[in-house]
Formats: sequence, C-alpha cells, structure tokens
Amino acid sequence: MSKARVQELLRREPVPDAAAAEERAWQVISTAYAERIPAPPAGRGWRLAVVLAGATILAALLLSPAGAAVRDWIHDVVTGEGDAAPALTSLPASGELLVESELGPWIVQEDGSKRLIGAYGDAAFSPHGRYLAVADGRELAAVVADADAVGQPAGTPHWTIDAPQHVSDPAWAPSGVRVAYRSGEQLRAVSGDGKGDRAIAGPIASVSPVWKPLSAHEEACVDAATGIASCAANVLAWVDAGRRVHIVDTDSGRSLLRHAVEPFPGEITDLAWSPDGHRLVVLGNEFAVVLRPDGSFATKLLAGGVAAAYSPKGDRVAVVERQYRPGGVHSVVSLVTNGAAGSPLKRLYGGPGQLTDLTWSPDGRWLLVGYPGADQWVFIPVGHGGHLHAVAGIGDEFDAGGGTSGRFPRVSGWIDG
Repeated sequence: MSKARVQELLRREPVPDAAAAEERAWQVISTAYAERIPAPPAGRGWRLAVVLAGATILAALLLSPAGAAVRDWIHDVVTGEGDAAPALTSLPASGELLVESELGPWIVQEDGSKRLIGAYGDAAFSPHGRYLAVADGRELAAVVADADAVGQPAGTPHWTIDAPQHVSDPAWAPSGVRVAYRSGEQLRAVSGDGKGDRAIAGPIASVSPVWKPLSAHEEACVDAATGIASCAANVLAWVDAGRRVHIVDTDSGRSLLRHAVEPFPGEITDLAWSPDGHRLVVLGNEFAVVLRPDGSFATKLLAGGVAAAYSPKGDRVAVVERQYRPGGVHSVVSLVTNGAAGSPLKRLYGGPGQLTDLTWSPDGRWLLVGYPGADQWVFIPVGHGGHLHAVAGIGDEFDAGGGTSGRFPRVSGWIDG
C-alpha cells in the first residue's frame, strides 16, 4: 500500500479503541509523575501541571484521526539526505559552477576547488566562461572569470556602467555581443564591450529574462579566439508586469510574436528555452505551457511549477514542483520526455521544504538542486544508473569563515570547463 493511501486512511478511519489508548497514555504519564524524585518546589508545581496537560493533549491528538495532519508535519521536518558528504570535494561531472553567495560570486572547479571573484551581487557567465557579468548596486560590470583564456587575473574589471536603478538578473547573450539586465522595473541591454546601454522595456515582472540559444548556423560562425558569434541574432524573452510574454530581437527592437500572447492566469515563475531555440517553456505555479518563437501555442507541459530547465540535448525538461500539504511545503523534481503533452512524467527526487536552482550538468547526466532547509546540495543522476550524491554544509562552504547568515548560496550556471 502506498504512503499516500496510508495517510488517507489515517485521516479517515478512527483509531481502534482510541479512548482506551488515551487512558493508557495518561496512566504512563501520571505514574511517572508520582515516582518523580526529588519533588519540585511548590512554587513550580503549576509549570509541571501545564507540561503534563500538554503531554496528555499531544498523546491524545497523535492517536486521534485529527492527529494525522500533525503526524504529516512531524514527518515533513526538513532533514535532507542523511548520508550527505561533509564537504564539497569534487563535482560529479566536468565543468565549472557559478555560485552566488553573500560574499559574492564563486567559480567552482571540477576538483572542488573554488575562487571568490569579488564582492558582487547577481552574476552570469559569458559564453565559454571567459567573463562574468556582475551586479554591484546600481553598477553593471564585466570581470575576468577565466584567467588563462583572457590573460588577466580572475576578477579584473573589463568594463563598468552606471544604471538608473538597482541592477539584478544579468544575462549574457549566447552570441557574446549583448548583456541584458534588470534595473528596477526596466529591462535594459548593453553591448558585450560595455557600450550602447539602453532601455528595452518596462515595467517588467520579477522573472529573469532569457536569451534564445544559437542556431546550428549561428554556432558555425563563432570565432574560436573570442567566442563571439557576430552573425547571430540576439533574441530575448521576457515577462511584463501584466503577465504577458514577449520575444524581441534586441538589435532591431522588433517583436517576433506573430500570434498574440494573452496575459497568463497567474504569476509566471520561470522561462526556459530549448537548446535549439524552437520552444519556450512558460512556467507558473498552476500552469506550464510551451510556446513557439512566434508566440503560437505548442502544447501544455504539466500542471505547473517554480523552475524549469531543458537538458543540454533538448530531449527532456526538468521541473521543480511545490506541493502545499497540511504539514508544509513538499518539493518534487520530475522529468518530462521531449517536453511534449502526454509524455511520461518521471519523478526523480522529492522531499519536505523547498528545492531551488535547478541546474543541468553540461553532459546532461546530472541535475543539481539546492536544498536550503537542509543546508545541502543534491546531485541527482539522470538516466545512467548513478547514485544520488548530496553535500552538506553548503552555507559554510561559501561563507569562508565570515559568519554570514544571509541567503543560501545560489547556483546560477554550470558550463564546460
């Protein structure tokens, strides 16, 4: 019998001989009280009476049908993976992770070594990981990420611009020639060399803008020395404050939508392009649909979620759903094959609390999720028979002994090294 079925029966069915069970619980408690040594001072007797009364009520509640929700809550306490490694010593796949922390962005190598880039906020890799676009209050900057490729120390500023308001969610175009970012409620873009900063739209929703990936033709024109694809179009998807999705050529300012996209019925939580740029997942708490680049409806994906990510090959979509239960939030990571309606939904991982930062490894064999309530990262094997790998103490790992108690470190990229 499934766990769900057992919990349903616990809620519906009365506990056999519940009254006698409550009586037995009281007998145990009262006997323990009578045998206490030494007796407490008279002035503290009322405190003990309150404790005993509370213990009796709790015993009765847990044995009653109404206690089912309480049992669920106790079960759903966030503990994470019990066999988690005590420290991050390596990544299960090749490449480099970009991690944002209270101290600033870190780059983590495959062997687990890491480097703090500087005291910045949000960060994003440039194509091929040569630079980072980083936020610093009302400034947007490009700093060196790959010292060997650029020939300058990591963290060296490449350019800096002043924005009208606070900067967040930088996103470097796959072509390398544009950087989009949010400044307050404005969506803005600047050239990859720090020139030509301008507003694109506003007011926008608090959803990260996402660039359309390069086509096969555009990939072929990438300059190996610079990583720049000068022949590529720079197409950006974003969400306005009215819950409408836009797809825009940022070079010409022209909307690419030939079909009207009506406001979505609820808050949009995430956008995700397929690697070939032929599909765009629009995700909300109660909906998940797939659009074509012209805005036409392709298919309904599943019921909804908070994060979505296509696999590097584009054959699967990973989604994080949050289920609100009487005892609290429960998160589930699932796969949808090909991102098509009617495809089998495969559950990969789940647990009480919130899972964040859904990230594929570059080889498509692992999914990484953050588990803030357990202070862990969980590496989930996908389709190759590997074992789940969890790492504990992530907050301290990226605190460097500073004693910060702010946000849980956020994974914002995993690229080939």
